[in-house]
Amino acid sequence: MNTQVYLIKPFTNMHVGSGKENTGIVDNTVQRDVLTNFPVINSTSLKGALREYAEKGMKCPDADIEYVFGKGNRKKDGKEVDENKNIPGNFIFYSAHLLSIPARSDKFAFIHATCPQIIGDFLKQTELIGDVIEDKVKDAFTELLSIPFDSEDKKAICFDTKLEGTIVEFYNVKTSFNGKISDENLSILKSWLGGDFVWLDNNTFKKNIVGKLPIIARNHLENGQSTNLWYEEIIPRETIFYTFISAPEGKLNKLELNKVVLQIGANASVGYGFSEIYIPIK
Repeated sequence: MNTQVYLIKPFTNMHVGSGKENTGIVDNTVQRDVLTNFPVINSTSLKGALREYAEKGMKCPDADIEYVFGKGNRKKDGKEVDENKNIPGNFIFYSAHLLSIPARSDKFAFIHATCPQIIGDFLKQTELIGDVIEDKVKDAFTELLSIPFDSEDKKAICFDTKLEGTIVEFYNVKTSFNGKISDENLSILKSWLGGDFVWLDNNTFKKNIVGKLPIIARNHLENGQSTNLWYEEIIPRETIFYTFISAPEGKLNKLELNKVVLQIGANASVGYGFSEIYIPIK
């Protein structure tokens, strides 16, 4: 099997629903990793979005669709036809995990934020899957992961002097400058993390960033009258996820996914979930 790493960046807000409520406060919450509670795009949701793109965007032949994604039981009058069995696809689709997320600041519209938990998990996954990133990328992330948080006063670290002293979101911790990352590694990290970024300790990141995702009020109108108001949790645009797709030798080209636009998750009719999927610098 060959495996390719991809980055996914929504350029509109995204709601990939979990089907759960949040103690009555939020009606529709987003999918989250069961271990870290960070936002995630489950593999089934991602596979469905990719299949729709292959069918409608690429207009792939039915034989290629079935080869990549598999074939479900045919139905007649709402019932499955017994003689037509499920056929699994030949590609493996992994869940998309968080790599960085935009956070508002006092000096810029936003900057990207990440933390040791995210980067550590990313390095473990790439090592287990094997040979999906080049050594220079691994070295850059390994160097980032080695940067410690020296004291209680340094819970946010930046690596560019223009970001020094920036307040991220609404907590009273300013970024401290740390110039220990080489220019080459910093350039690689920016290309993967979406641009200028801050390095937050795990607790600060969980409490102030992913623990406080934006919530949007939605309104259902019937004959011009409001009949139902509900609240929906969203993933902000410019968030970066990473994922992997594995395929038999020489078959990855059946899905041409570099720099294409997918619609992932719910509410396409109001512009949610439109995302770019692309191959990063390995």
